Parts: sequence; structure tokens; C-alpha cells
Amino acid sequence: MIHPDAREVNPGEVRAVSTVVRIDSTRAVRSGDPCATYPCFAVIRIDSVLGYGSGFPRPLSAGESLRARFAFTLAPSNVAMPDIAKPLPGLEEGDTFLADLRAHPTPGGDAADPTLVVYDYSTGFDYSTGSDSDIK
Repeated sequence: MIHPDAREVNPGEVRAVSTVVRIDSTRAVRSGDPCATYPCFAVIRIDSVLGYGSGFPRPLSAGESLRARFAFTLAPSNVAMPDIAKPLPGLEEGDTFLADLRAHPTPGGDAADPTLVVYDYSTGFDYSTGSDSDIK
């Protein structure tokens, strides 16, 4: 679980509240890769930026839509990856979540336009009131 005020943002990451706009149906081709069976890419909308770690390549704006890779898929972890240490509830289009988005250089791409990777996220936080009673 990530709480907005729980810790500093790691270098190369941005902490943001985002919404899943569209889940990409592209699948990996490697056998045994969870992304061959479950979706791992989505277009997300940045709703609010809560902080940056040093070295994040560029500022993000509320309302901006970006493609992100979900390292442990968008499916619930008990279905897609039951052995991971921290269970993740899964995300669907329209879901809002809090995450530290890590910037990875895009191969052959512009350094200012990195691939964003989500390794962990939280849902159920009432972002309008700051209440974490329902955080998952």
C-alpha cells in the first residue's frame, strides 16, 4: 500500500493519482510471461501529481494521458501471479489508483518521453478527503 505522505518519492519516479482510461489488448509473445495471458499496458490519465523523485525526466500535468506498463499485469494478482508477496486487486477501465510511476528509458526513444512502469499501486483511497479507511 502506498499512502501519499508515507515516504519520499524514489529517484526516477513520480507519485501520482491516475485513472485507467483504456486497457491495451497487446500481449507479450514470450511463453510463460504473464503479459502473454493478461493485459500489462494501459493508457492512464494523470489526475494529480503528489511528488517527484530526483531525476524524473519531465514534469507531468493533470489531465495528461500516457501509456504505462503494469509490471505485474492489470489482472488481480491472485489470478495472474498468485505467488507475489503483496497482493494487488487488479485494475479496470475507469479505476483510480495511487502509484509511484517509474521512468524507464524507451529503447530508441526520446529521453524526455520515458516508458512509465507501475510496480505497485493502491486503490480505495478517498482522494478528495484524504481518508485512507478504504485503502487496499
